[in-house]
Amino acid sequence: MHNVKELTNRFSRTVENESKMGFYPTDPEIVRMEMELINFEVTDIDKVSICDFSAGDGLQLYQMREFIKNKSLTPFSYLNEFAKSRYEEAIEKYSEEENFFFCNSDIFTLKCRSKQGRRYETKTMAIVRNNPPYGFTKRYEERIRTEELFFLENDKYLVEGGIHILEVPINTLAHYPGLMKKITFRYENINIYKFPEKVFKKFGQIVLIGTKKSKNCSDIELAEYWVEKLKIGDILSLDQVNGPVVSLSGSSLKKAKEVNVFRDGKIDDISLSKGLFSELDNLLAKEKEMNSYGSIKVIQDETAIIERSVGHRALELASGKFNKICGDVLIYGFSEKKVRTNVDNEDNKEITTETEYLVSGIEITNKNGNVIRKESIN
Repeated sequence: MHNVKELTNRFSRTVENESKMGFYPTDPEIVRMEMELINFEVTDIDKVSICDFSAGDGLQLYQMREFIKNKSLTPFSYLNEFAKSRYEEAIEKYSEEENFFFCNSDIFTLKCRSKQGRRYETKTMAIVRNNPPYGFTKRYEERIRTEELFFLENDKYLVEGGIHILEVPINTLAHYPGLMKKITFRYENINIYKFPEKVFKKFGQIVLIGTKKSKNCSDIELAEYWVEKLKIGDILSLDQVNGPVVSLSGSSLKKAKEVNVFRDGKIDDISLSKGLFSELDNLLAKEKEMNSYGSIKVIQDETAIIERSVGHRALELASGKFNKICGDVLIYGFSEKKVRTNVDNEDNKEITTETEYLVSGIEITNKNGNVIRKESIN
């Protein structure tokens, strides 16, 4: 069985993109051109959930927000950035923006929980912006493009009919056809454009924009078509396109959810607090009205020399260390081992992968009998 820890940040921006290749944020004018490729079918649903889970200082996500607001729609924006300095810069710039949410994590340890429910969610976003680190890493002892791993990770957050904006070097799609097959397996209405000529000559970047299929199915011919066009550079530039090429429907907007996004690779005081207490306003609404929830406190623990692993915290939780009444709520700790089975089809072959993982966390019950359950998966 494969351990999901193999997918974490050995290839993050701070390792791969900070040296010769660098972190190169997309120019706001290019972001505007990309957004103009989308036709927003305005309906009675005006909330648009958008995310950038390798967002840098957040400027590109902010530009997307402004574009959507100019369409008289309401953006709910979710930013994640692994590099601490850029995350803090984003907080400084945009923390006062309405419905702008922040997370500082490796993308492979992110978790989304619906604000209306107790379950982890994946398909939550209407638009995913994805400018991944460029290069190679190892996965299960195989050399693989980081762009492919980030594409697959970002893909899982899109609702059916959602829009994926993927920025990569042209050579990545031209010379690694396996990635293009994975894209055409999951997306339709695919369009690919070069960055404007001056920028393209410098970095060789292109943007792929497509619509999430309602059901995955192979389209090898389409993949081969795009690979051949990319090899000879037979694609238009963004500044040569007039009008939208994909549509975001009202039905897709209805499927998107308001969520809490938080890091969940390890359990520590910070991740426990973010995951749990972000929901306390909803859970303790009655107590809040009566101003009776002031006695609730964040669970305190001794400061460790290094951050505890999930296994260490699981032992503490299962032993009942955190079982107590805290203010007006009852705390209960738990841990258990599970097996996740994933079946996918690649190149007309069915591939089944089983991953063993540890779940630990706590449940909070208030005096009205409402329960929230915060799980952390290693």
